[in-house]
Amino acid sequence: MKRLITYILIFAFLILGVAVVTGASNKDIRAIKKKILKNPGDAIPYLQLGHALLKSGQYQDATTPLTKAMELEPNFAKTHYSLGIAYGTLGKHLEKIKAFEETIRIQPSFAGAHFKLGVARRTRKTSRGGRKL
Repeated sequence: MKRLITYILIFAFLILGVAVVTGASNKDIRAIKKKILKNPGDAIPYLQLGHALLKSGQYQDATTPLTKAMELEPNFAKTHYSLGIAYGTLGKHLEKIKAFEETIRIQPSFAGAHFKLGVARRTRKTSRGGRKL
């Protein structure tokens, strides 16, 4: 039974694409910044830089490249979701809610965004229409 549970957990991690990451190194961050300098019009390196900074615990710094990625590719749900994570960590709850709402508008099947939005709304004690519970 214990082995079955282990296999189920491993399978879930593989299916959901969840990876355990301890943080990005300064070397990784420098490499991503070089990608940005080579092609400043590409949103992906900005998103990668934002993720690296989030993983390193540099939440405020992560908002700048994530915002730039969003400007370059406004319909990329992962960018809005990542901004929501950063805003939540920084205590910017209204921005967090808006980011998760935008994630869901772009990609309605994004389960993680639905969960985070529900938690954010519950934390703010508001319903979808902004009414107090």
